[in-house]
Amino acid sequence: MASWSPLILLLLCFGGVASYNLEFHIIRAFGLTSKPDGEPTNSFVRVTCRGVVIGETSVQYDTVAPLWNQKFYTAASVGTNVLIEMLNTDGSNISPLMSCRLNLKWGMWNDSCTVFTGGALFYAYTLK
Repeated sequence: MASWSPLILLLLCFGGVASYNLEFHIIRAFGLTSKPDGEPTNSFVRVTCRGVVIGETSVQYDTVAPLWNQKFYTAASVGTNVLIEMLNTDGSNISPLMSCRLNLKWGMWNDSCTVFTGGALFYAYTLK
């Protein structure tokens, strides 16, 4: 029984949920429609994992095809919920362009989310 003590202590400390390294890659968007005033968007992306913002991309000004190619890192588990939001800013106001949720799976994944007003956001992640 003594040989089980360290394992039991480890499970009690970490709740039995394995934590892995998450690399979340915001790649690009394309096909975004212009704002109602006809101007292109000033968009950025926010990634939230377990209710905590793990990163925000830089703002890409006046473009309907922003390219970010930015990565964010954190610890996560299989099944962890991630929220991806693409937002538009005019300097003083922030308005949503899209949001999507996913539950993390083990391995490397590439996917996209549809933007409310048209277009798509492409991202990838690795959970290892």
